[in-house]
Amino acid sequence: MVIKAHKNPLFVEDSVRMMLNNFHDKYKDKLSDNAVITSRVESFESIHPHNAFAESTATFSDLRGWFEK
Repeated sequence: MVIKAHKNPLFVEDSVRMMLNNFHDKYKDKLSDNAVITSRVESFESIHPHNAFAESTATFSDLRGWFEK
C-alpha cells in the first residue's frame, strides 16, 4: 500500500474527491437524494510545520450532479 501511494501521490482534496466518487458509485442505487455524506482527509506532514486537511459535505443529489454525466 505504501509503495502504491508513493507511485500515485495525491493532494488531500483529490483524495476527498476520489472517496466521494467511489462512495457514489457504490451506493448510487441505494441512497436517497437527501442523504448527507461527509468525507475528510488529514495528511500528517513530516516536512512541513502543518498538516494538510480537506473536507467536503454534500447531499447524494450533489454527488449525482458531480459524478453522473
